[in-house]
Amino acid sequence: MQRRLAYIFFIIFLLLVCFYVYKRPLYNWDMLPYMSLALKMDNTDARLVHDITYREAKKNVPAKVYCQLTDTSHAYKRKMLNSKVNYEAVLPFYIVKPLYVVSIWFFYKTGINLPAATVLPSAIAYFFIGILLFYWIFKYLNPLTALATSGIILLSGPLLVVAKLSTPDCISALFLFSSMYFIVEKGKYSIAFFFLMLAVLTRIDNIIPAVIIISFLALVINKISPLHYFIMLLISFICFFCVAYNATRFGWDLMFYPSFFKNNMVTFHKMSPAFSIHNYLSIHISDAIVGFLFSQVNTFMLLGLFVFVGRAGRFRQLTFDQMFLLAILVIYLTRFILHSETADRFYVPYYLVIIMLLIRKLSHLNMGHPEH
Repeated sequence: MQRRLAYIFFIIFLLLVCFYVYKRPLYNWDMLPYMSLALKMDNTDARLVHDITYREAKKNVPAKVYCQLTDTSHAYKRKMLNSKVNYEAVLPFYIVKPLYVVSIWFFYKTGINLPAATVLPSAIAYFFIGILLFYWIFKYLNPLTALATSGIILLSGPLLVVAKLSTPDCISALFLFSSMYFIVEKGKYSIAFFFLMLAVLTRIDNIIPAVIIISFLALVINKISPLHYFIMLLISFICFFCVAYNATRFGWDLMFYPSFFKNNMVTFHKMSPAFSIHNYLSIHISDAIVGFLFSQVNTFMLLGLFVFVGRAGRFRQLTFDQMFLLAILVIYLTRFILHSETADRFYVPYYLVIIMLLIRKLSHLNMGHPEH
């Protein structure tokens, strides 16, 4: 009875929070190109799509917000508003998130206005993240503690912010978190791989965690046979190239990343004709400092250190949870090297898994069970 009441109370709480994030979105500028790509599924006229996008935004977002989105004192926003050619040139950054774009198009077709259709997928993904988080936590904590812990996590800055954004990051977090749940808690690697592929189709850069996690399962803990490892890698890269193919219509490389570096890594929000190691290092050093000062990654990495408490020795003597935490660290470092991004919205699923690994650690210690 206690468990049932806890679930009922939590679902009511979660629905209320989801309603709040849907009604109080952050209206980030990225909303506009995602709206345009949803419109392009029915209309290929670039000029018409540009006009409809800004018209829909003006009609359906608060006037103050629209002024911020079209602020002519901001060079980039002014260029996007006044130049359809320049606006079209940035769409490759967004077209490589096809599942999110399709979800916007679907909700728009059901009658929801375009700006709202960009945030609704995030609110829905937030709801399912909350359900999975609570279910997982409930396995280790009593009902009251599970309720309090889940509520605090869901209302924390990184998770609440990502739910209010018009980006694919919350959907991506749902798929990655689900994948890691089936790896860590269930040991069902085929299901985990399915969610990893959904994550790649949501954000092309999720090929990074997909390849690293698959390699970890196959090469480090020997949970996947060489044949299955090869098949999974093959499917992963097929998904990657299918998504990257969308960007080739804009003249981008099928590998995606060469074009990404050329067009984005040198100067943020500015097309650049050249790329150098000096510029690369300058950006990464700058972003590392910003990430250290303003993101939560340091806090969660510190929490992750507690998973290693009480267990010392060689790598092969580490528990599964500890080795998986090291895999998460490799994902973070690899992603930073390739993308130079420290914003919390990209790392929400890893933050959640770190918390769960810590809860599992404390639960095993309290119950006197050996760690696996």
